[in-house]
Amino acid sequence: ALITHKHIDHIAGLIVGSTEISRLPVYASYSAIKALTHYIFNWKIWPNFTDKGTGLKLKRLLMRPVIFKRWTSIANTPYQIMAFPLQHGRLTSTAYLIKHKQEYVLFFGDTGDDAINHTQHLHHIWKFIAPLIKHQQLKAILIESSYDNSQPNKAMHGHLRPDLLVKNAEYLSTLVNNSNDLHTVTLFVIHIKPHFYLQTNTARQTIQRETRILSRYFTNVILPQQGKLYAL
Repeated sequence: ALITHKHIDHIAGLIVGSTEISRLPVYASYSAIKALTHYIFNWKIWPNFTDKGTGLKLKRLLMRPVIFKRWTSIANTPYQIMAFPLQHGRLTSTAYLIKHKQEYVLFFGDTGDDAINHTQHLHHIWKFIAPLIKHQQLKAILIESSYDNSQPNKAMHGHLRPDLLVKNAEYLSTLVNNSNDLHTVTLFVIHIKPHFYLQTNTARQTIQRETRILSRYFTNVILPQQGKLYAL
């Protein structure tokens, strides 16, 4: 299991599923592992199903801290991961570059935009993966667009929206010399926040319309459906 950060919507499945899991390696940053073992798996909120923390350790979840920008092998698989830091509001989140042989997929946890966050995290990732795109080794990018373009910068809460995705795609395109290589990458737009306060949830439809411009850079732009299998 790969954990991007410690917010409840990103760890709830791990917590609930821990009763049925046996010796599952869990890869996450040191801060995320510390939060999980200190605040959740502590015999107060939930039994300690991990191999860290205090009290009896049931060792159903094997916590494996990752070091940013260093390759880590996934136990008992042919896969490797490299973690990159992201800024998600006041919290550090994680992007994972997943490697199998000479093919790669890039998965982003929750992240804000560099310009809004006053960071360079996304720029560093784009620069790192540009050579992989040039060699047509990067097969997909999964990145969030939590809000549509009507969301103001001051209310982004460490997330992205379609116009910010476009700006980052433009920058990535310059790194690969505006070649057609970027069109070999499938872009998945994920983590769309539903509008529960509306009678009809239009968030997905709005973001789908606002991300059409990304087809300038990516031939395949997909807003994935839960439970559906996608081949790369």
